[in-house]
Amino acid sequence: MKTLLISAAVFTILGTISAQKFNRQYMGVAYSPYTDRFDDPQNSPRYWNGYTESDITAQLAVVRNYFSSISTYGMGTAGYNRGKPWDQCDSNALIARVAAKMNQQSSTKLNVNIGIYQDEDRDRAIGNAFSAADEANRLSRNTVWGITITNEYITTEPRGHEVLNMIKNNKDNARRRGLKIGTRIHVCGEFLGGNLRNVLGLIARESDFIYCNVYPSNQHAQEGPRSSAINVIYYFLELQKAIKRVNPNIEVIIGETGWPSDGNSFNNSPNSVQNEVIYWKEINTLAVEKRVKVQMFQAIDEPWKGQNSKDKAERHYGWWTKPRNRENRFIEKETGRAF
Repeated sequence: MKTLLISAAVFTILGTISAQKFNRQYMGVAYSPYTDRFDDPQNSPRYWNGYTESDITAQLAVVRNYFSSISTYGMGTAGYNRGKPWDQCDSNALIARVAAKMNQQSSTKLNVNIGIYQDEDRDRAIGNAFSAADEANRLSRNTVWGITITNEYITTEPRGHEVLNMIKNNKDNARRRGLKIGTRIHVCGEFLGGNLRNVLGLIARESDFIYCNVYPSNQHAQEGPRSSAINVIYYFLELQKAIKRVNPNIEVIIGETGWPSDGNSFNNSPNSVQNEVIYWKEINTLAVEKRVKVQMFQAIDEPWKGQNSKDKAERHYGWWTKPRNRENRFIEKETGRAF
């Protein structure tokens, strides 16, 4: 009997270890709940506010198998829900609440960074984000750790100053709550020399963290996923050094990187499930080796992305995909395993 108990314990430990494909300390994922397909013959995709807490719980339960850190993109504010409470906007507003409720019941905690998208009512979106963070952290302490002001919005100096002012105006509000504040940009290369260098420097001085979205260049993408991952990490390390010269205390994180499993990419990468898996795993290895925090793009395929674009690959960046719209069943692309 004792031998059986020991064997069961060893099996449990080994099973837990084998399940950890990615390092939780360094690897996280970008996440939104909008996973419905457009080719499901039985059910059309739901509207932005059509995903329930139960749907999001099912999705995050899948994500939590491998990842603890998740970053979101918005609070679901739009003209058609103006005047409604924060938790009655689009469904991504509910992510922090769901994560907190899950954290109440599990020792494997989800850590959420709430994103603010660049919509027409930013003050409302930011206020809603603080409300969501307040509730989540009351339900389960430290579920939400940060607020990200806009995503890839900074393309000109005036836009940079808009983001700078939003960070300045909300920094004290974040600090009082024990939250960090920063932004997500795709122009971190400007820190190495460019027209946006000055305004980005001002943003870095005011921010607690900065998410740098870094993808393989067209040239490196042709060299394959393993070489691309190496180039992305080493390029990011150069960016990190440049940003920390401006603010030694800032945390610099890869806010997005990824490799699609199908479709046409902006960088003409050779896309397949095999190449996606190689890229993710190589990024994981290098992230641990170089102690780089990464938010992989993305947790689950979002088929609405790229609907009207020639770059159809954007809907295929997820580690998981969903075969049927009204079933909360998700398929891991690497193994074909259903979660």
